[in-house]
Amino acid sequence: MIFKKPTLFEKDFAAISDLYPKLRYSRDEKHKSWVISGELDICDATGLYWDTFQVLIIVRHPYPVHVPNIFERSTIIPRTEAWHISEYGECCLDIPHNLKLAFKRGMRLAGFMHEKVYPYFANQLHRLSRQGYAGEEYDHRFEGVMQYYKEELNLPTPILATQFIKSILDKKIIDRNSACLCGSGRKTKKCHLAVLHTLTELGEKVLRHDLVNFEQWEVSLAGNN
Repeated sequence: MIFKKPTLFEKDFAAISDLYPKLRYSRDEKHKSWVISGELDICDATGLYWDTFQVLIIVRHPYPVHVPNIFERSTIIPRTEAWHISEYGECCLDIPHNLKLAFKRGMRLAGFMHEKVYPYFANQLHRLSRQGYAGEEYDHRFEGVMQYYKEELNLPTPILATQFIKSILDKKIIDRNSACLCGSGRKTKKCHLAVLHTLTELGEKVLRHDLVNFEQWEVSLAGNN
């Protein structure tokens, strides 16, 4: 008998199976993806059981390059944008930029479940029981992306954000010792060098999409004034 060597995904799933015993996986050959489905039990920090969600997680090929898509199928969470979930049950676990960077930097199934999936559902139950999320949350749609640029990247205005994005898309090489693009008067290495590296890491597709949205935002603001 010839035994097939387990894939990286299968090894990673086996590593979390004790923590999430009610989840199973299958292979969707048509869409070249792994499908995780089943029940996700949520407990508090003391181990007290809170509730159980029916979930579906789509892990696209090649793993672990793409950010998985996760759906809540038990309809415990109200299907509104304010609850960070679509009308079809697709969950918004974090700003897409954070998720993309996490996987580019090596996040795999265990990290995704422990750091993104489980906290998301625990936080939803916290809100259902206490009328509020534990900690801060991002705004919705592009407002959340602007919040990311402002709070995570220290680029507080759309104009400043577009300036940094364009410099990368135009492939302008910014010297570490040159004056920072933000106008602070400090050298880039003492100011926004890490931000430039992060934006470059996000990739051209994400940056072009953000640039269009920032420019449309500025136009809409001008039209309202």
